[in-house]
Amino acid sequence: MTATYDPTAQFDIDVSEEIYRSGPDGDWPVRLYRPQGDGPFPVLLDVHGGAWSNGSYLNNEDVDRALAASGILVAAIEFRQAPEHVYPAQVADVKYGTRWLKARTADLGGAPSGDATVRYAINGWPVLDSHARYLYARDAGVERLMKSSENYFGDEDTMREGNPQLVLERGEQTVLPPALILQGTKNHSVPLAISERFVATYKSLGGSIERVLFSDMPHAFTREPGPETDRAIQLMKSFIAEQLKDR
Repeated sequence: MTATYDPTAQFDIDVSEEIYRSGPDGDWPVRLYRPQGDGPFPVLLDVHGGAWSNGSYLNNEDVDRALAASGILVAAIEFRQAPEHVYPAQVADVKYGTRWLKARTADLGGAPSGDATVRYAINGWPVLDSHARYLYARDAGVERLMKSSENYFGDEDTMREGNPQLVLERGEQTVLPPALILQGTKNHSVPLAISERFVATYKSLGGSIERVLFSDMPHAFTREPGPETDRAIQLMKSFIAEQLKDR
């Protein structure tokens, strides 16, 4: 069976936790937000922010609950962080988490998928160009952001290597899933010029991408309740519905 999604639907949800990866570096949890009803449901992986060195898989709990209540199985993963774990540890964890979730979807009430690709991507205030953000932080004297980049990437060459913007420009990315970017105009952690450039490059390569700006909103604004958070959640629901409508 394939998943269907009505963004106006309402479900009770069940919240539980599992370990999605174990190893010598510890056990890494995933929190599952599962709609209660007849599935299968579409599946969404939540990867939290935090400048590669802080934050938690509970960061987006309110948003995850709202999406799950509309009929989406949401899995929020924790992953290794700097300075103890450096690039590309976090990337590997997200890839592992994606494969784990796809392997478990049938058991969890989600719609199964046979590969490790993603159908779409929703990006909240994303860095997108780790080197450009580092240069911005250096020029602005934002020590906290500089240190986070240095702790995770180590040096500027690695910042350029693990860099979504430059991956596109180097022609390394061949799959361009539909993408949505949400960003506040008072985001002092990621300049608007970075996402603007990314959108232009993505479109030039044939990708479908939309950037929605939220007036006077700061970085990570959806962590607090309010009308703009509600608007962001509705945009997410509408975007997901659009991606799934022909499935």
